[in-house]
This record gives sequence, C-alpha cells and structure tokens, in this order.
Amino acid sequence: MSEINLSNNSLGKIGPGRYDAADMSGVIAISNAIPTMGALTTLNLSRNGLGPECAKHVAEAIKVNVSALRFN
Repeated sequence: MSEINLSNNSLGKIGPGRYDAADMSGVIAISNAIPTMGALTTLNLSRNGLGPECAKHVAEAIKVNVSALRFN
C-alpha cells in the first residue's frame, strides 16, 4: 500500500462537533501500522480534527519513512 486517504473521517472527534478531548484509538491504530508500510508515499489525514496529542502519535510513526511521504 503506497497511499492512505483517511480525510474527513472524524478520527479525533468524540461527539458531534467536539474535538476537545479526542478519542485517540483510531490515530493510535494507524500510527502503529504506519511503520510497517515501507512503500507509503501519501498520507492524507486532513479534516479530522486531530489535536496536538494525535499529531504527536502520527509524527512518531512517520519518522520511519518520512523522506518518502507527501502530505495532503
């Protein structure tokens, strides 16, 4: 798999319109899988309401192959 588009999936949302105390389970699952995807070149997580804690998990995960990634 080289491209993942998870845009507009409410990954950081805990309820209607609420991102203030995000449910991080989806982000953690994706973050755990990213390092195993050596061919990953595109990761789109736009419009998910990811806060700072979610972003930290994703940032740690992409350190493995960040040179190949394009961000949308």
